[in-house]
Amino acid sequence: MSHCVRMNGSSTVSKATPFRGGVLPLTGATDLPLERAVLAFETPEDHHLPGGRSEDLGLGVVLESNGGGLATVWDAGSGAQRTARTDLPLIIFGWVYRSSLAGLRADPTPHALELLERIGYGAASRPVFLRAAFRDIAQDLDPHEGTAVRLSLAGGGVIRAHIDYGHGQMVVQTARAEADPKLRLSLSEAFPGWPLHFVSGWRHPGSGAWLVQIPALPDLTALRREMGQLRSGLLRLMARHDSARYRAVCDALRGFGERDLLARVSQHPGTSQGRHEQERVH
Repeated sequence: MSHCVRMNGSSTVSKATPFRGGVLPLTGATDLPLERAVLAFETPEDHHLPGGRSEDLGLGVVLESNGGGLATVWDAGSGAQRTARTDLPLIIFGWVYRSSLAGLRADPTPHALELLERIGYGAASRPVFLRAAFRDIAQDLDPHEGTAVRLSLAGGGVIRAHIDYGHGQMVVQTARAEADPKLRLSLSEAFPGWPLHFVSGWRHPGSGAWLVQIPALPDLTALRREMGQLRSGLLRLMARHDSARYRAVCDALRGFGERDLLARVSQHPGTSQGRHEQERVH
């Protein structure tokens, strides 16, 4: 279903990746071998590109530990090899068999679905599912190298919205160090009922960010529903501040449809979703 509204305000799972294990939180350096581990990861470049690359999923399989707090990881979103940081707190969801490494093909989608299905939706895996859902939104509304949605404001200036996956909040960066009451009103109307506050000096002095807290998401169905509301809210902002671009985006969505990777993720009784739903990782 399209989330575009009227301008007048009306509104196959692959089994090629054998998997074993549960959720294992690791903090800091560890002697545990990471080869073949399935984990959520960050790259050194993520600090400069909040939200990560648009083609990546941030979930992958370690191909080689490089030492020095780094490892080579196959990313399940892009199918590319990335350099991941291992000096951060890590969450390992399990390991694939050695023979499976040869099966990681150029088309990663079947493997991405398999890994998402295997790790299941829960407290530990929520950031991965948030990234998968928001990646689709960003690619639909503002396709570029980053997993973010940029928007020119009617009164001048540009905002950049990305998700802080670990904290479950949308970060709307601005070039102003003080809160703009008109933008606050726009955000409040676009995301009614979602907690909202402003932080000055978010990235550097002279900048700021509105933090929009995404409501608690108890299961995958709720996540997809909430992310649908987030998509609708971003489209409302676009309709209000950049109507020409809004019409172009809606035309494209009507022609090609909306991306929704998580709609293809099966959650069968007895999978890791049930086993992991009580995990808490801090």
